[in-house]
Amino acid sequence: MTKEIYLETLRSLLKGKPEDEIEAAMVYCEEYIDEVNDMNVVLKELGTPKQFAKNVSGPITHDNKNLWVIILAILSAPLSIPLILALLAIIFTFVAVVFSMILVAITLALAAVSILVISLLHLNIDLYNALFIVSLSVMALGISLVLFSSMVRLIQRSLPWFNQTVNKVIKRKGEKA
Repeated sequence: MTKEIYLETLRSLLKGKPEDEIEAAMVYCEEYIDEVNDMNVVLKELGTPKQFAKNVSGPITHDNKNLWVIILAILSAPLSIPLILALLAIIFTFVAVVFSMILVAITLALAAVSILVISLLHLNIDLYNALFIVSLSVMALGISLVLFSSMVRLIQRSLPWFNQTVNKVIKRKGEKA
């Protein structure tokens, strides 16, 4: 391939691009070919005219796909933004409820233990009332343990599901891009 054929082919492949980009690419190629003075080296370094034309910035054809995506994003914003905020609010509420239930379980356990200790100290004063309070505190301790273990199980089951859902959304966005 000669210098003239290379440059003519390149110019025809660059049609549809801005004129300043075409001129910059043509000047660069012409200077590079003159400097190297070996078309085999030019083809090895710059590639064929078609390969070089692909590397020139800007699309060769005028594709309005990106424009339509931007317009769609702007038009869907009044609906999608509140939905995203509602989803985030639901997730935040779930986390807050689970956290508060764990705190309730811990508080109930601490209260049950402290009442148990106090009632055991009063066994010699009023046996029946002390035993009744001991049984109530043991029951409260059991309820707190059941509540705490339920919240731990809920967290263990919901975290993998949440992780899978987030990964699916990320994969979908990666495939679309």
